[in-house]
Amino acid sequence: MIWNEQGFFEISPKPNSNELKEYYNDNYTGKKLQNGREYTTDEIYNKYLGCMEAEYILNGAKGSFIDIGCGEGFYLDHFSKLGWSVLGADFSKDGITKHFPSLTDKVIQGDVFETIDNLIKRGDKFDFITLNHVLEHVIDPNALIKKIKLLASKKCVFKISVPNDFSLIQTYLKENNYIERDYWVCTPDHLNYFNTEGLVKFLIHNDFRIIDTLAEFPIELFLFNDHSNYQKLPETGRSAHYSRVHFENMLAKDSIQKLISFRRGCANSGIGRVVSAYCSLVHD
Repeated sequence: MIWNEQGFFEISPKPNSNELKEYYNDNYTGKKLQNGREYTTDEIYNKYLGCMEAEYILNGAKGSFIDIGCGEGFYLDHFSKLGWSVLGADFSKDGITKHFPSLTDKVIQGDVFETIDNLIKRGDKFDFITLNHVLEHVIDPNALIKKIKLLASKKCVFKISVPNDFSLIQTYLKENNYIERDYWVCTPDHLNYFNTEGLVKFLIHNDFRIIDTLAEFPIELFLFNDHSNYQKLPETGRSAHYSRVHFENMLAKDSIQKLISFRRGCANSGIGRVVSAYCSLVHD
């Protein structure tokens, strides 16, 4: 693991693109879905919280939207219902086929870099671009971030989300023996590791203007308690997960502003488990 001066840790050496493609084909395509359980009603509602949050920050805007790494398709579903023109890109259509089969024709399947290159050549521009849980997976996050800038309209807003790794809370947990290992390091699935400050630094370095930074419920709080430390007691993990789901759902159902205020506080404190930066391009 080495430190990149732009604001993140990265593994070294990294696999090449062929090795990475083979790994994902062997370990993700179809198999993950086949072994997964069905979501509960509360979990499905929770899946839409990021969409609701983005809708609020976009303040009623409409236009063209691309979700790079669209996965199960919750963002595509939400924004298509709001009247946006939507497009997704992912290496697999398994997730969208399971959850939103009517949207499969809105997803381009294949290598994300190749898809973006083709869209750039075609001259496509988007008013909202999401890159959720993608930067940590790619060999060269700088190359990806430079490419997606070429897809942006002048008024484009980006939402870029990554796990909050090597964070304040993780460092404290390890230094004080609540955990025995860097459980967030997961290779070759994750090649790059950002925390809240690092993501902001990385984006500013790449000429983005930060609009807002939000972070999801800090589930690692449960690791401070001997009875709920799911790293030492894996059987408590599901209970911790549902606590997170119900807590954030409660806030959102009262008002989306309350959820956003909570998540903004988590980001400012550096403790949320997943950090999202809303940003736009710096124009001359």
